[in-house]
Amino acid sequence: MTPSDEEHNDFQAGFFAREKNAWRALLLYIALLYATLTLTYDLYISVFNMLGETWVRRGLLTIFLGIGVALLAPLGKRLRRDPRRTLPLALIIGVLIYSMWDIDVPANQIHFLQYGPLTVLVVEALRFRIQDRQIYPCTALLVLLVGIGDELLQSFLPERRFDPHDVVLNVLAGVLTLGFLGFVWATSPKTSVSASGRKDSVIFRVI
Repeated sequence: MTPSDEEHNDFQAGFFAREKNAWRALLLYIALLYATLTLTYDLYISVFNMLGETWVRRGLLTIFLGIGVALLAPLGKRLRRDPRRTLPLALIIGVLIYSMWDIDVPANQIHFLQYGPLTVLVVEALRFRIQDRQIYPCTALLVLLVGIGDELLQSFLPERRFDPHDVVLNVLAGVLTLGFLGFVWATSPKTSVSASGRKDSVIFRVI
């Protein structure tokens, strides 16, 4: 198998067996993201007023730590097989921690919880037609457009406004998620051919 074939195979496996299902899931997620803008903001304000900034920060930190442990724990075996992969993963984690630490308003940290899953769904939808490294810039562009749409909608809501800084946070969340996915692809086992002839990776459960 040539290097180009291996790269091609990295993008063939995923959570969805059909392109239509992947796009439906993505569009549904975007619709929910846009439809709950006011609800998410009001819920944050209510929790903030009830618990205070310190406990909100601690709560978000706990959530991120839980997600981080859940994502990183399965990768330990791969890192032991190839310790050289530790550096790029450490850089991704370092940028994420610095970004979270540098955010003054706890509400802005929620962008990472919203746009991380969005990025995964964008990749899932695009991988059926883009099966090389072009999927990275294409995904980042689509995440950027969704983020701009998010802010444009907020500009029409009471007490909300278009904030370019939030767009940057959305894209940053997408780029970091892409970096993590790239690490997973680079360290994943080779794909195998199923009975139907479709190449599936053993690290994903295709539905």
